[in-house]
Amino acid sequence: MAASQPVTPARRVLMLCYYYPPINTSGTARAVRFATHLREAGWQPTVLTVEHPKDTWSIIDMHSPVPEGVPVVRARELDLNRPVDLLDATINRLTRRRGVLARESLCIPDPQIGWTAWARGIALARSHDCLYASCSPFSSAVTAAWLKQLTGTPLVLDFRDAWTLNPYNRPNRWHRAAIGRLERWVIGACDRLILNTEGALRRYQAAYPQHAAKMTWIPNGFERPNPAPPTPPTGPFVVMHTGALYGNRSPELLLQMLERMPECEPEFVQVGQCPKSLTQYRGPVRVRTPGSLPRAEALERLRGASLLYLKQGWTTRPEDNIAIAAKTFDYLATGLPVLAECPPGDNADLVRRYASRAYLVTEDSPAAMEAALREAYARRGEAPVIKEAFLREFSPQALTARLAAVLAEALAEPGLRRTAC
Repeated sequence: MAASQPVTPARRVLMLCYYYPPINTSGTARAVRFATHLREAGWQPTVLTVEHPKDTWSIIDMHSPVPEGVPVVRARELDLNRPVDLLDATINRLTRRRGVLARESLCIPDPQIGWTAWARGIALARSHDCLYASCSPFSSAVTAAWLKQLTGTPLVLDFRDAWTLNPYNRPNRWHRAAIGRLERWVIGACDRLILNTEGALRRYQAAYPQHAAKMTWIPNGFERPNPAPPTPPTGPFVVMHTGALYGNRSPELLLQMLERMPECEPEFVQVGQCPKSLTQYRGPVRVRTPGSLPRAEALERLRGASLLYLKQGWTTRPEDNIAIAAKTFDYLATGLPVLAECPPGDNADLVRRYASRAYLVTEDSPAAMEAALREAYARRGEAPVIKEAFLREFSPQALTARLAAVLAEALAEPGLRRTAC
């Protein structure tokens, strides 16, 4: 009888993930996908997350599924949001201004610095082969860097969004200087830094050329194919958006052009947070706002659209257009046509390359928006198609394999761990 082959024990990785079920956000989806599939790649994860989140943006869904067989340790969080909000309200009332001076001056880098993950993390880090921290909040990066310094455990940081190089963040001078120092420190302390777009990778490598060799990128991807049924050639023309609408991410131009198409029986559906002006909209376009929904229900709603709408904020410099909304991958996983009202950049390129039918409005042009809507309406009877290249490149298994390779690199190259800013 042939001798049995020894079983190689799985390497252990401690995942610091503030956003984890029952918190329901796009950041949660990325963490859950990695935790689910890392075992297939030879890693046993343990998740260190928050017990009772104080993040005012968090959506709690007690039915959110968690990966089976993945230990979860929960650490308490001090509520810094209420006192700083009260202090800001007092300052604004006395100065007759609007701002978040106390929040930006006292919560460095963010209010989640009150998450006491370091206390539980020290012992856990020593019993694991590698650390992985998912950011934002970027206080997770600070905590993880301290754990690395205290225990010597290799560290992989995952910037799901750019930190100081995020063009949509406009902190005051003090806050900008403080987080700039923290970003330099954590990038110097980590063994690998993951960005979530190629554009973000280029920007960070240019900003930190001495650490460029430790940087790579892994996109968000999708959970599973979510094919939509063929759109019937009759009935309302349903344009749908999921996620928050705020600031300059307004569907105003879209609604104005839909008003010119009453023969299409247009409907606009906003799944998620939206401005009050949208809930009070009383134009010829029917507007439905079911509000924030559990992720599974929101994904199911996508399948009922005629056209999926993607809105991205505009920036003053083309090189700043590096973000890709997580919803983009959810949209593409349906095979439905996508209308992207966003500047030229990584997000527009992704839609152009992988959507079955891509309608790109990359400038503030009513004519371009109306033309895109009319073409989408004329072709709405065409069957949805999910491209094979999209399924192959952005599946949870493929992206988790890339993460597993990065974790292995962090273990294999101790020289990078001695790099200092």
